Amino acid sequence: MSDNIVSLFNRDDGSQPVTVNAVVSDVTPNPTTVKVLEKLLAMAQTGRLQTFIGTGFSDDNQRVSFINAAHDNVYEMAGAIVWLQAEYLDLIKENR
Repeated sequence: MSDNIVSLFNRDDGSQPVTVNAVVSDVTPNPTTVKVLEKLLAMAQTGRLQTFIGTGFSDDNQRVSFINAAHDNVYEMAGAIVWLQAEYLDLIKENR
């Protein structure tokens, strides 16, 4: 795995192979990112959100990714990833 990638994933047995220590940074948090992650956390805590795959970038340009591999249908999750990619590209085109 590359040094500029932080990857968190959850195996079916509940193990998480990577431990990431929070690094205190003097960078101002992105309020939109914080708000969205808080909403996702609330959904997970109530049981509404059961699986999740996400990616982003840290302030020091490390790619951060998370995979919860507990979803029953791999093709549904793969389809959701492809859909998200298309939605992201459309959003970028609209905002340029």
